[in-house]
Amino acid sequence: MNFLRQYSKLNEGTEIPGLFAVWCGLASLSCILGRRLWIDMGTYTIFPNMYIILVAGSGKCRKSTSIGVAEKLLLSVEPSPNILPQKTSPSALIRDIKIVNTTDENKFLSESSEGFVIADELVTFLNKKTYDDLGSILIQFYDCKKKFVYSTRERGLEILNDVCLGLLGGTTIDWLKLALPIDAIGGGLTSRINFVYVPKAPPPVPRTQYTSEQKKISAELIRYLQDLLSLRGEVLLSPEAWKIYEKEYIDFYNNSPLYGDNATAGYASRRGLHLLKLAMLFSVSENTDLIIEKIHIEQAKNLLVLSERFLPMLMNIITANETGILLDTIYNAIKQDRTADRKSILGKVSNRVDSKRLTDLLETLIQSGRIKCYANGRDVYYEVVT
Repeated sequence: MNFLRQYSKLNEGTEIPGLFAVWCGLASLSCILGRRLWIDMGTYTIFPNMYIILVAGSGKCRKSTSIGVAEKLLLSVEPSPNILPQKTSPSALIRDIKIVNTTDENKFLSESSEGFVIADELVTFLNKKTYDDLGSILIQFYDCKKKFVYSTRERGLEILNDVCLGLLGGTTIDWLKLALPIDAIGGGLTSRINFVYVPKAPPPVPRTQYTSEQKKISAELIRYLQDLLSLRGEVLLSPEAWKIYEKEYIDFYNNSPLYGDNATAGYASRRGLHLLKLAMLFSVSENTDLIIEKIHIEQAKNLLVLSERFLPMLMNIITANETGILLDTIYNAIKQDRTADRKSILGKVSNRVDSKRLTDLLETLIQSGRIKCYANGRDVYYEVVT
């Protein structure tokens, strides 16, 4: 079977965007595989764990529903993966990621350090208050450190071996800035995250149905994930896959504008890593021969391109100062109605801007070429410049 295609079928007939479905399917595979698969890159090793954050402008894009479908499948696998609490602290995260084996007689009492966070509201798990404590840990856990050492008040020196963490989270545009501080930008945590933004909600579905075919698909997906628990080994690239990967790496290195922006340069430098992680997952989605073919590199590239279109915009939201946030709020209020007069704009933003401040902000938007104004009789109207 093709896991990702079947996973997408499981989401049909709902308001879940197709892009969210694919990434949640990838997150499910990533969660199950942990660090049992790897690509040997000589000086470093790539594992299929990922940090994936779904971003949308409104509740209409069903972020939580998308994440819930993946969570339900993962919890149906036996033994289920180590799903960690989304409200946590550094000491609790370190404690909870450690698993002592009590079911396998050959590995009885052996320890592993793999976990997966499901946070349908990202700010519950990560925000400006918790980032100072959690940020550096999340970076090291993503990098799958061979040995992780941390000092806690409760238990003294903590040592974890072969650590591996994955994340599937969701947030809105408005909450994104609250979830990730400026310190996370650049070469920090955001360079390790795949942000998946859907700007427009799918058509409404007043009544969703769970068909007998989808029930069958769900059972097949659970069995496939179950079988992957025993999969372990080095993943190899075919000669054709290496050739297209090297070409894509060099083309992106020489031509991508993401290198020219400090907010996205860190991601750009790790883009090859993201590409191979995804290619690994696309390969496992089709079969378990542990070979990445040319098509898997192409699929990974195409998926990244879709997400990278919006990456500069999302990073700008995180780094924006208060004035920038207000400007975007007013701009979006005008864009929503296409054309708006001053009274209607003020009605939408009066909880954050007074009348005098609105005048200055509207003038800034006009001077920057983002909006224009025109008179209709005694009234003045504003519209977005397209």
